[in-house]
Amino acid sequence: MVARFFNFKIIFFACCFFSFLESHAQLYEPIIVNNIAQKKTGYYFLTLYKINFIEKKLNSLNQQCILNTLGEIVFFRKTLFGSDFKIQPNGLISYWHGNGFYLLNKELKIIDSVSCVNGISTDSHDFKILPNGHYLLCGKEREIKDLSNLHLYNEKHLPGSKRSIVEYDVIQELDRNKNLVFEWKTKPYFDIAYINTVYLTDTAKIDLTHFNSIDADSKGNILVSFRRFDELIKIDRKTGNIIWRMGGKYNQIKILNDSIPFLGQHDAQFTGENTISLFDNGYSLDSLKHNARGLEYEIDDVNKTAKLIWSYSNKNKIVSIATGSFKKHKNETALISYGKTNKEAINITCELLNNKSQIIQTISFKDTLGTYRAYFYTKLPFKLKQESIVISKKDNLYLLSTKQKYKYYLWSTGETTAEISVFSINKNHVFVSNDGINYTRSQTLK
Repeated sequence: MVARFFNFKIIFFACCFFSFLESHAQLYEPIIVNNIAQKKTGYYFLTLYKINFIEKKLNSLNQQCILNTLGEIVFFRKTLFGSDFKIQPNGLISYWHGNGFYLLNKELKIIDSVSCVNGISTDSHDFKILPNGHYLLCGKEREIKDLSNLHLYNEKHLPGSKRSIVEYDVIQELDRNKNLVFEWKTKPYFDIAYINTVYLTDTAKIDLTHFNSIDADSKGNILVSFRRFDELIKIDRKTGNIIWRMGGKYNQIKILNDSIPFLGQHDAQFTGENTISLFDNGYSLDSLKHNARGLEYEIDDVNKTAKLIWSYSNKNKIVSIATGSFKKHKNETALISYGKTNKEAINITCELLNNKSQIIQTISFKDTLGTYRAYFYTKLPFKLKQESIVISKKDNLYLLSTKQKYKYYLWSTGETTAEISVFSINKNHVFVSNDGINYTRSQTLK
């Protein structure tokens, strides 16, 4: 009962907060390049942010958007610190905000939220709705620890604090009623002495284990990515025992045909019964950095071996400092998102590839934007209503308005009134909204 009250309390305060946001929405302009003649229809789900800095103005909030393969943003919404905007297997849409994950229905309206329980704070990195309707989350617990004998910080052998805050990650599985049915804690399995020291920059606090993705296979076994240890772990869901550890200093898996270690990786996912994919950020100490890659491995759990069966890296030098994702889609396409890249990198947000690793589309933004993760869907489980534009003529001008009336407008001309006048109707469109948060795109005039 308390959990249900808490969830609806979150929704209530979110709605109250959003009512204070500015109605005028800044829309980022996408750039899509079709690299080969192969045509692909579908939709990208992105949560856009500025790569090199974070603006504090309300009109510069993270922008969640749905982008079609024509290069048109067909839906966008503003939210504070929103991330991981995606469609769950049951058709609901989810995203992170504040201290939990919100669930949206087919009308893109908030209907519920899910958070960790029993004093574990919810982590923003990943959230899955399982086939049985259960929720898979990651969270954090904290302790005060004396790390003054540890001389690893800032690559200068500085000591830690005597009262350092150390955070450990926790996996929780909740049932449909949000009762805890499974929990796995990282604390017994990690020693700070084995961490990649590039992340030891704050002597007063350390997010030690730092989950950044969780996934479950058909048997319920769980795959977790630990960025700061350059490591993946596969966990037996029935027993809680570790099946294997891959990468980093705890490594148990021999990779047969790849000599480059993945570093600072994100987005490890099951792609089959014995295959996994991941985004290799290539991020570490300067001497170890390499190009970001999308990887897929075939794993032999018994013999503890792995074979690299798919790999992609852009021909340009791109090191991903943080975030990013790599998704395989039933051997048809793959989507790689580069996250926050090094300053020298070319402006690419993500690339859609075919099964021959040829680039179908390259997506970027004039503002040089990143996205926490990127998702590609060939179709949506709901229909986005595209408003019709009404055209009338007065003297030498065209008057444009919408068939239905709305509270907020954002025209392709930049105007925000219900009606505008133009000399030419070509390529004009409008985003409309009744709450100032969720905007849908009209039909585009030709």
